[in-house]
Amino acid sequence: MPDSKKYDMDFRPSTYLCGDVDSDGHSQVDRPIDETEWTAQLQNPPSFFGGCCLPALLDNEVEIARIRLESTTFDIISVRASLQNGKIHYSVVDEYEGQTEYTCNPEVSDQPLTMAELIDLMENTDVDLEYSGLVLGMIQQNFECSGDAEQWVHFANVTSDLYPQLGEWYFEAMEEWYEASRAGAQPDERREV
Repeated sequence: MPDSKKYDMDFRPSTYLCGDVDSDGHSQVDRPIDETEWTAQLQNPPSFFGGCCLPALLDNEVEIARIRLESTTFDIISVRASLQNGKIHYSVVDEYEGQTEYTCNPEVSDQPLTMAELIDLMENTDVDLEYSGLVLGMIQQNFECSGDAEQWVHFANVTSDLYPQLGEWYFEAMEEWYEASRAGAQPDERREV
């Protein structure tokens, strides 16, 4: 995994509350689009949609990380946190409304996660498609089906407004995964965070 000395793995946002929201509580990235916008956007390539089909954020919920996949339809996976009864609860959603079930580990915390804890959550989230891990686990699963590591090395793009180094860490982790795959390393050797 990437050299932890290059990254502030102990970084912890002071809060998950974000300021740039509209009157309905949605960030400009997450707000639902209306029918006129939808019709206009149908003229654009799939990459333009960028998560417009994600479920709306719930009350007291914020997206803490986003995974954009280089799939045919440029699918989006959203890692979210919500405040309930004084605890932070974590969930993962995609654009397919319950077709895939994600189980976060941990499901709850008392304070925002450190960057290392968020990576652990993302790589230990169980997916009902017979693998664990929203990024490295997913690309490993796809690699095992296709045998072509080069096809999957940049399949996922991770971003976060709250964790500024998360995307860079994952880019480096996927590069290391690729090199290890080419060298024939076993999956368990690559997935330790």
